[in-house]
Amino acid sequence: MAWYALENIDEAIKESKDMLLPVDFMQLTKLALITFLIGGSGFNLPTGNYGGSNPGDSAGDLGLEDSELTSDFSQESIPDSEELSNAVTSMATASTTSIVFGIVLAIILFVGLPLLFLSSIFEFIFYRSLIDKEVKIREYFSRNIGRGFRYFLFRLVYAAVVLLTIGAIAFLAIESSPAFLLLVLALIPVFIVSSIFVGLTKDFILLRMMEENEALIEAWRSFWPTLKAEWKQILVYLFTKLFVGIVVGAVSVIVIIVFTIAVFIPVVISALLLSLVAEVLALIPAILGIIFWIAGLFYIGVPFRVYIYYYVILVYHDLTE
Repeated sequence: MAWYALENIDEAIKESKDMLLPVDFMQLTKLALITFLIGGSGFNLPTGNYGGSNPGDSAGDLGLEDSELTSDFSQESIPDSEELSNAVTSMATASTTSIVFGIVLAIILFVGLPLLFLSSIFEFIFYRSLIDKEVKIREYFSRNIGRGFRYFLFRLVYAAVVLLTIGAIAFLAIESSPAFLLLVLALIPVFIVSSIFVGLTKDFILLRMMEENEALIEAWRSFWPTLKAEWKQILVYLFTKLFVGIVVGAVSVIVIIVFTIAVFIPVVISALLLSLVAEVLALIPAILGIIFWIAGLFYIGVPFRVYIYYYVILVYHDLTE
């Protein structure tokens, strides 16, 4: 019995070479942009009800003499400086917490969600670019907005469930509830199954949505018979992809380390030499080196991401043929 996950390890390398060689700088730049993207309100300030008294509600109108007010307003009712300081500190802490919460919420709403939506669309763009061996960002973007939006909603729902679960665990941990450990133990298999479900959705269901023009739920229904019939192949695929991911990650780290050394050695030497003329001149190679290093990281990641996605595509096609 042939195992698709093992057969396609070498085949994915061949497909990656066909896609990336000979080097087309413009296409490589587009792929770098795609891999980067598939990688991505107001403040809730506390308020009080500060209702002022009406002008007519003076002490005389209320039937109280000044002497009575003076006697009742004894020195004991005046808070001391420590109490005032604690009150001010508490208000400042609450205000700071609200501001931080507002900033985080604003970042999520105006940065996180748009990036998540874009990354959902660019998943399809990346798959289509590799299958067609041609990168057309504008054309593929318009084709996959609907699919990307459906995948975006799926990711939002999953993220909400994860956050609620984490919140429940944190609450039980803070309350020192005995149900804390039981909940954690019960969630371990749930976490494993849900991770597999999300992983298969990203790997196979997105491809099915794109190639068969199906919605996400419909694509899962169509893929389900394949999952049941080829469960051994998929199980081997999951373990093999985990191993391949570890190897690819290790190799990419080594490449990044070598690249970093190759960039910063001449940068440091240039900065030292220029600092002999004027210290401010040392900033020129430092800034240029950092910019070049960051740009290089995007390009370095392209071959590794291309390989992983080709591996997924090849296994999916073997499963569904």
